Amino acid sequence: MMVSDIKLYEILKQKLGDKEAEALVEFIDSKLKEQEEQNARLLATKQDMDIKINDLLKWMVVLWISQLVGVAALLKMFH
Repeated sequence: MMVSDIKLYEILKQKLGDKEAEALVEFIDSKLKEQEEQNARLLATKQDMDIKINDLLKWMVVLWISQLVGVAALLKMFH
């Protein structure tokens, strides 16, 4: 148990009793651990972000070049 768990246990023990307080603290701990694991699965790593940024930059360059080619073609057509 962590210090905060011990403090919570002591507070709950006065109101609920030993077994109930321990069970409630363990339940809260298990739920917090589940939430932490779920958050860890959802968070993107630095490598994930680098890959996404590189892909985005590639597409941006391709679109910029295609726009320049299109504008050049329009200028040539109307000039």
